[in-house]
Amino acid sequence: MLNPGIRLLGTMKMPQKMLLIAIIFLIPIAYLLFVYERALTAQIEFSQMELEGVRQIAPVRKIIQNMQVHRGVSQLALAGNDAAKAKLAEFRANIKAAIDEQNRVDEQIGTILNTRQEWARLRAGWQSLEAKADTLSPAESLKAHTEAIAAAQDFAILTADRANMTLDPDIETYYLVDAFATKIVRMTEFAGQMRARSVKALQLQALTPEERTELAVLSRMIASDLREVDAGLNKVEGANAAAKSALGQPRRALAAAFDAYLPKVKNEVISAEVLEAAPDAMLSVATAAIDAAYAVNDAARQEFVRLVGERVDRLKSEQVRSLATVAIALLFVAYLFLSFRRAMLSTLAEIGNGAGRVASGDFSREVAVTSKDEFADIAGELNRMQSQLKERIESEQKVARENLRIRNALDGSSNNVMLADPDGNIIYCNRAGNDMLRSGEADIRKQLPEFRADAVLGSNFDRYHRSPAHQRGVLAGLKSTHRAEILLG
Repeated sequence: MLNPGIRLLGTMKMPQKMLLIAIIFLIPIAYLLFVYERALTAQIEFSQMELEGVRQIAPVRKIIQNMQVHRGVSQLALAGNDAAKAKLAEFRANIKAAIDEQNRVDEQIGTILNTRQEWARLRAGWQSLEAKADTLSPAESLKAHTEAIAAAQDFAILTADRANMTLDPDIETYYLVDAFATKIVRMTEFAGQMRARSVKALQLQALTPEERTELAVLSRMIASDLREVDAGLNKVEGANAAAKSALGQPRRALAAAFDAYLPKVKNEVISAEVLEAAPDAMLSVATAAIDAAYAVNDAARQEFVRLVGERVDRLKSEQVRSLATVAIALLFVAYLFLSFRRAMLSTLAEIGNGAGRVASGDFSREVAVTSKDEFADIAGELNRMQSQLKERIESEQKVARENLRIRNALDGSSNNVMLADPDGNIIYCNRAGNDMLRSGEADIRKQLPEFRADAVLGSNFDRYHRSPAHQRGVLAGLKSTHRAEILLG
């Protein structure tokens, strides 16, 4: 199974092998880092889109609030209340300022959120209503205002959807969105409708059974929304202590305001047999309750911005930490890798140089490897081989020197000396022997026709015996000096 890899690595030099392994090692790390960083970037972009949505919802909330007040005051104005008529210009100016603010936001992020067309329709709807508001009947004004406010509410919910806010992954921010983008705005609208109808009834001192029923239904819907808002914000406060501190006072003010508003409507309008309460007082209490609801709305929105901002900062910090951690780890790995590469190549070079010195006969220096790995074992074996080879060569040189002295002595001897190895090959013949063979060559050729004195050295002595086997037997059983005489000539 490993043979293909072995063959592949066998075609490369050591630096190439190490580079290939390093690249293969880095590929999965780079891929995992890319996937992780992309996931963090997606979460950051998701949260940043939520913050962009809040930027657009803020001016829309102002538009809704002022439209609701404009609707209630219009009921008084259309019923002939001169003081109410004077106040309408103030609320219209507030709406215009909020529209101008939203226009600037729309220029910046309307395309990103894909809400430009819806905003244009909402703006045109209000401008149309504003142009004819003073000519409508109270009933027509109530209906037209309610439709315009519903369009603004839908736009706020659309913004929350397209800005990812309704998909928020954290429990506290999810319920904050649910509060300030949907439930509180819906509750204020029910409260605003009840304000307009109550003020109208008190101004006219008349209330039909159908209108009485509608007010009772609105009261129950407001109470239901209050319970739902409380339940959601309780979860927010349970998950985040800072949010509990920020929301506590506005929530208490909201509860107190509606504890005053809902009973007042019930007692003075819904259950009253005679409508004699002051409409201005009802308008004031209702507006205070709605303003308290918007105060909670603003606090919830601000907490959402804070928490999402902290999430973005946390994700960015995590992104930086992950990149820094991987970078430091890779630098450390690269440092160790380069150190290992340099150490290994220098060790291989030292071993190679040591082998080269041994091959050239230089035994003066051992291979120096300071590591304690397998390369050190190889270097140790090479040093042992070098030591043994050095001892063997020195021993052989000693023997050679001794043999040289013997040879010099034999060469100078007047006796004929000839040496043969165990196989019978003649390996030495001194000068006296050579002279004898050359001088007696003619006589020897009479017995051995193929004999040549200059061919004796290196030949086998079997050639010079008529019975080589007998001669080898004599030599094999030799235990003392053997003498033989050969007659020549």
